[in-house]
Amino acid sequence: MKKNSLFLLLPLLLASCPTTPSNSRPEWIDEPEIYQKNSGKKFIALFVGSAPNEGDIATAREEAFENAQARVSKYLQSKVHSTIQNWSKVIGDKMHPTTRQKIFENTKMIHVITRQTLQGVQELQSYYDKEKKIIYILVGLYSKKFLHTLAETYKQKFLQFLQKEKQKALQAPEEQREKILRKTETMKRNFFAKLDQLAKEEEKKLQTSK
Repeated sequence: MKKNSLFLLLPLLLASCPTTPSNSRPEWIDEPEIYQKNSGKKFIALFVGSAPNEGDIATAREEAFENAQARVSKYLQSKVHSTIQNWSKVIGDKMHPTTRQKIFENTKMIHVITRQTLQGVQELQSYYDKEKKIIYILVGLYSKKFLHTLAETYKQKFLQFLQKEKQKALQAPEEQREKILRKTETMKRNFFAKLDQLAKEEEKKLQTSK
């Protein structure tokens, strides 16, 4: 009796589940920013990737995601570079030119940060066009995640620089050693505080932007 009741209820349960008609093409395919507007969340990057389904939908999904991720990567390299340049002007203005160059003006760091930030890219939506046999995937990277990764990476970079300075201090005369070590700690506090401030200002700017 219970089994029969379940069979009778099944059609009603299925009917109550939200579905998207196959011929209803989502707006985000052509305008990814619409997703941000509707979700109320802030993304540093929103891109769509697509791939044909040639018999294996799982493979098509993977290719579509990689396609979108590649577009995010290309965008991030430019965004990381411009953000670093802005931060360098603010934080590095009191640094020795050689120190500033070691920390900020480093092409390798841009690739490292881009690669690390890409790990935060998430699939947000997907749509399969049954007629064209094409799958579309919308991916996004949250602004906060991007700024956090950027700030933390440069904190680690700065700590590496300070560690070398401390090693030099150990070789200096005792009367100079304590002075150099105090200076490195002050530099660390100021650098970290300014970096956190810049990240918050950038996030606020993104929150208020359309």
